[in-house]
Formats: sequence, C-alpha cells, structure tokens
Amino acid sequence: LDTPLIETLRTREQVSLGLLLDAVFDELMSGRRGDTANQLPDVSELYAFLLALHTGMNVNPRFVTPASTPRGSLDGNPAAFNSVHPMHRAQRKAGAFEETKEMRLYATFNIPLIHGWTAPADSPAYEAFLRSAQTFEDAQNIQFLESELEDKLRSEGLPPQEQQMLQDIQTIKAFLHSWPTQLTDYGLQTISESLAPGQFAILFRNDHFSTIYKEPKH
Repeated sequence: LDTPLIETLRTREQVSLGLLLDAVFDELMSGRRGDTANQLPDVSELYAFLLALHTGMNVNPRFVTPASTPRGSLDGNPAAFNSVHPMHRAQRKAGAFEETKEMRLYATFNIPLIHGWTAPADSPAYEAFLRSAQTFEDAQNIQFLESELEDKLRSEGLPPQEQQMLQDIQTIKAFLHSWPTQLTDYGLQTISESLAPGQFAILFRNDHFSTIYKEPKH
C-alpha cells in the first residue's frame, strides 16, 4: 500500500525529522489502524516524545521481569505478544523496563523494547535482585548503604535482615561488574527465545538502542 510514510520517502532524497514525524502521524491517524486511532495518547505529548527520540529516551531496565510487564516490552505489548508463537510465550522472557510515561508513549507503536541484562532465575544474582533491587535505579541507590552496613558490621554486628542486604549488595555489584555492556549470555538466550521468526524489536544495550531482527531461517 502507498502509505503516507512510503510516499514521503519515495518523493525525496532527504527527509527532515519534522517531515518524517508528520508522515508517521498521518499513518497513525489513518483508517488502516482501525479503532486504535481513537486510543492514541495526547497528540501534543506524543509529538514531543517523538521529537526527542533522536537524542535518546530515559529507561530504567528491570532485572526482575514482573508477571505483568509494561506495554512497551515484548510480553506486555498485546500486538507484539500475539505475534509470538505459543511455544515461545511459555519460555523465558526477555528483559523489560519500569513502566513510565515515556514507556507508555513508546507503546503506541507496538514495537517490542527489550534488553538482555538479566540473570537466570536460579542464580544468586537473580535472588539478590528479587529481594533488594529489581531495577537498575534500585541497584544504584542500594549501593549507597554498603559503607554504612560495613561500618555497623565491624562495630556491633548486623541483624540477619541487614546482613542479607549487605550480601545482596555485594552480589549485585559483582553482577554489574561482570556484565558492564548490559548483556549476559542468559539474556541473549532469552531474547532469541522470545522473538518470533521475522520479528523486529528494539534492543537496549550499552546505553544505546539498536534495531534487531530475527531472521526466519536461522
């Protein structure tokens, strides 16, 4: 079909960001989306969000994927999730993100946003994240407690709960140090299992976003 986006790209050798966004909005409002055009977020907010995307987007990766994931992630996005083969749905999930205003705006486009900075569910790192720091921001903030807990350990000892927290902090720090480029072997496996053949997604890794595609034959 000759969509507004295709027409825009066909008739020009260079396309400005503003012109591209206008074409995207024409497509969003077109009848090809059925009733979904009526479910769009505030248009001015969505436009401002898209305008800022070329410089990046603030996201907070989750080390523990909740049972109900944000709509912008693979398993929490209805359109994206329905395209996944039932066999893949039962397998391990790719990494998700904390649901924020930006993530809700991003979810308008039904393109999975995933990461592979995760640990196996039976590992000490996963257990530490589950107990003490389920997101990246949590993992950064909890480290400020380490010196205080160590001082208290030396001076008077720690009750079991604080001792566990200190151990979790050290385990989390070791995990972050071991995988500084924000992708683990396990995370790569979950991405491969989560994506359906021929599916596109956006991968967050090393503080950058990349488009990835699962080639159907390999």
